[in-house]
Amino acid sequence: MAGQSDRLGNRHTNRLFFLGPIENTTPRILAIDDCTVPDNITTIPSLLDSPELYPGPVTEGLRNYLYSRGRLWPITLGPAQKLSQARVQHQDAFLSLSDQLAQLGTLPLAQRFPVLAIGSNAYPRQLYDKFHGAGIEDSLPSFGARLHACQIAYCPYVAGKGYVPATPRYQANWQAIVWLQLLTPEQLALIRASESDYHLVQLDPACSLIVEDSGETIPDSYLFWHPEILAWPNAPTPVLAHRNIDPAQAITHPRTQADLLRDLASFHFPQLGDLATAKISPALLQAGGGRQALNVLLRQKHGANNELPAKAGRIIAKANSPWDPTTKLITYDGSV
Repeated sequence: MAGQSDRLGNRHTNRLFFLGPIENTTPRILAIDDCTVPDNITTIPSLLDSPELYPGPVTEGLRNYLYSRGRLWPITLGPAQKLSQARVQHQDAFLSLSDQLAQLGTLPLAQRFPVLAIGSNAYPRQLYDKFHGAGIEDSLPSFGARLHACQIAYCPYVAGKGYVPATPRYQANWQAIVWLQLLTPEQLALIRASESDYHLVQLDPACSLIVEDSGETIPDSYLFWHPEILAWPNAPTPVLAHRNIDPAQAITHPRTQADLLRDLASFHFPQLGDLATAKISPALLQAGGGRQALNVLLRQKHGANNELPAKAGRIIAKANSPWDPTTKLITYDGSV
């Protein structure tokens, strides 16, 4: 780190907000877009403790940020700028994202993979819970983006952490409000291991990905996709999750986890009655094989095929298959 600091020059040294031990840090409050988030991530709820908050209570308002070692910095990006021109905010001063990544001793953007976050992976506390103690460098930038010709819908199962997760699906003339994350190979391997129910898919140009603040189109990107979606009874309509933009450019309002469970309980599953009005507990869902039995019913009564790869991408790695370290992916600058 000393050599990198010297190479960057003293003019940067006094402008950096250095990362300290989390347990010895009094959290500041950073105003990011329309959301106020503590930069010490351990002070916000974990989905491990509160799965009913999926995808995360501050995810919708948090658009551009740099996550590193349990801390957050806001990122600014102007119209027509490339991601490489982004700046990291340190109180009243700014540092280029490229210089900030170098200061942290991590890989530059050109050696990272563009991967979509459509659910909890955009929630900073979820990143902390996945990376903490993993022994890898975890600094990663996230940018608010729009995924064209796609929706975000719920999957027809309850995950082991206690929430109903989400997946992208192809839908012409719609947009999904998502996040673009630039991941190192180690970070992608770790997140992929945590998404064992999902295929890793390379997005087709038919579903274009555009960075919100800059308008930059990302030509090659990847996402995690589940082959099934949750549908309403006796209808092909998917149960939409998070924020989607319909063809009339109206933002749809998602079903919360509690709302979703109440809906399902009213249709077919009276055993969900207690869960629909109380805090969702993974232990409760696991008791007596309850989660597994529930998921069988969900798939039988509410499962529908998800056509994303057939129309908008190709599968790079299948769910529950070992990660092949020789897999060739395209980095942000287009090199292999």
